[in-house]
Amino acid sequence: IIKFAGDGSSTQEFEDNIFLIYDGTHYNLGVRYDNPETKTGEQRIFKNEEIKAIEEEFIKYANFLKLSDQYHDPNLFSIKCSICGVALEGQIEATEHAQQTSHQNFKQIEGSN
Repeated sequence: IIKFAGDGSSTQEFEDNIFLIYDGTHYNLGVRYDNPETKTGEQRIFKNEEIKAIEEEFIKYANFLKLSDQYHDPNLFSIKCSICGVALEGQIEATEHAQQTSHQNFKQIEGSN
């Protein structure tokens, strides 16, 4: 968990807080439900007085996602350039290919991380 405050420090406290979960590719807003089975009672903003307990829940959830292989390491993707068909490994190779060729359309090869 990386804490960020508006002043650039990690110590400033805010009345309202959010969590972002990064899966290696996307940032998703952390959502907590009063009833997870029916997904009712959605909460996206958390008050300072409850932040410690909520933070622990999100850490457990992030660990679950990682252990259940729902985290995507962008350096391990096998992708294919949709323009010329060359196979590439990871975001570094894709970035280099895009810079060298101006190609900007890629697809993940099925079955890769």
